[in-house]
Amino acid sequence: MGHFATRRALHKLLIALSLSQDYLYAQRWRAMKFVILLILLSLSACGGGGGSDTAQGTAPRISNLLLSPNTVYYMDGDGATQISAQVDFTDPDMDITTAYIQLADGSTTTIPVPAMNLASGTLLGELIVATTQLGVFTSEVWLVDAAGHTSNHLSVDLSVVVDVTTWLNRTPANLTTGLNDVIWSGSLFVAVGDVGKIVTSPDGITWTSRTSGTTQRLHGVYWDGSRFLAVGDGATILSSANGTSWSTLHTGAAEAWLQAVSYSGTRYVAAGSLSSAAYMLTSVDGVTWTENLTLPQSGRSVSGLAWSGQLFVASAMAEAFPNEAAVLVSQDGLTWLEVLVSVDSPTTLCVMWDGSRFIAGGIGGRLFFSPDGMNWTEVATPSSSNFLALAWSGSTLVADGVVGNAVATSDNGATWQAFNVAGLYDTKGLAYGANRFVSVGGGESGIIYSTR
Repeated sequence: MGHFATRRALHKLLIALSLSQDYLYAQRWRAMKFVILLILLSLSACGGGGGSDTAQGTAPRISNLLLSPNTVYYMDGDGATQISAQVDFTDPDMDITTAYIQLADGSTTTIPVPAMNLASGTLLGELIVATTQLGVFTSEVWLVDAAGHTSNHLSVDLSVVVDVTTWLNRTPANLTTGLNDVIWSGSLFVAVGDVGKIVTSPDGITWTSRTSGTTQRLHGVYWDGSRFLAVGDGATILSSANGTSWSTLHTGAAEAWLQAVSYSGTRYVAAGSLSSAAYMLTSVDGVTWTENLTLPQSGRSVSGLAWSGQLFVASAMAEAFPNEAAVLVSQDGLTWLEVLVSVDSPTTLCVMWDGSRFIAGGIGGRLFFSPDGMNWTEVATPSSSNFLALAWSGSTLVADGVVGNAVATSDNGATWQAFNVAGLYDTKGLAYGANRFVSVGGGESGIIYSTR
């Protein structure tokens, strides 16, 4: 856990504070300097123990320790941004001498306070904080007077979060084909697209083209923990351990389109469409693939796949647009059951598992949540677009698709942020990694956007 900056850098950013009194007159004090040091700690509540009164004097007290704003965006100000800080104090003895700030490792920074001769007031100032780490950062502050009396302790939190409303164009100059999906492995983004296009990036910002060995359109990409798998037209399945060198595992009928691939730990499933119906291949080793001939057939093809640790769920795109949305579910990847999601929505277009629930996206800004893949609840969003892609950061869900009308929520859908990634741009794949969301898509020419 690191500080927002080193102590040396912070001491160079000492903040000149002004003081306001509760008397009939106001005084301005120009000599005092003060720093609130924000450090990475566990979340803690404001408040704490107070000082004790003695015959020799009275302990000072502080209240209303505030930061404004108390939430800032990751990489705001190119890595550092300014916030306001204030704390109220009372000091009947008018003899505060030192401000204390608790550090992450348990050590304490002390800042001398010249004599103020004020019984009460508010310390105000501006603070430069780093925005290069995501998380909740907590500072704890207290004062000590000349007699050694200690004030109560107060703590305040500053959250550094991803700005999902600001997207930057990261498209490399040589990207001339559309992209359809993107995945994060923990150290590398891999995006796939038309005519066998594959590009990779360690950070979502700088992208490099790779040779895939195929000219088939690639629709989906997956990381199984040790290798990438990419799937596409002609029942094409590719594999790569590093995202750089790719080999072909399987090809099949030209009319068989694979849209997605997933892995349970014991069985791989690659799925899509054949003759406007669901089509699926399975493998226990990722090398030998077998067609599954027992799928439910109700005019739906598979558009996405997710594995929860116990259950596969496949989003099911209705070819004839019946007035019912459904998903396919399976425990073993072999036997599949069609499950109704909504009676008045025609299709589901994408699906993911966020660690505690399945999320399916569909037509007209529809999202559906399910803890078990069997029971689904529709969640209203402020979008009317068709959602083609979903991504989860660990705290924030982003859904996007046609013409870039995206939504995000960090409270399970209770509130939403609505935004546009980039004009009429269509997001076809989303992923989160390296502290940012990445969106890929485009038409004849590929486009890549990411958050800061």
